[in-house]
Amino acid sequence: MMGVCLTEANIGIRKKMSNPHKVYDHLKTACELDPSDPESHYFYGSVCFVSCVIPSAVKTFAGLLVSLPKSTFEEALHHFETAERLKPNFMCRNQLAMAKTYERLGNHEQAAHWMRKASEFNATKAKDKRDKDEAYQILQKWKLKEQFRNIL
Repeated sequence: MMGVCLTEANIGIRKKMSNPHKVYDHLKTACELDPSDPESHYFYGSVCFVSCVIPSAVKTFAGLLVSLPKSTFEEALHHFETAERLKPNFMCRNQLAMAKTYERLGNHEQAAHWMRKASEFNATKAKDKRDKDEAYQILQKWKLKEQFRNIL
């Protein structure tokens, strides 16, 4: 799976991000070649999400003097939803990503739904436990926000 190869490689962040368009293109191709692979959709959605949230100042500060692919939160969400539809509850991080994306899009009901699911995830792996804890912490913060008061 292309996303795992890119993530697991023992190289620095500058090397990984030296050509983010190539990463984006490889993940897009992975989704096209095997549209039934939830992990490819998750990783592709993650690249889309990151390209929307990293401000230029951060990219410059991090030494990433390259442009990130243009994407939208809707595109990221499409791939997170596809991953979840293909293999429900396969990864807490995907549910957490869906919640964060819905929140960015202003859909607080769906954001709360997916954040609750992530915070209640049956975590058996260490990374899922960390993501579950993160979801729980975010949920507690959201309970204090006005836009979530009637939902949570």
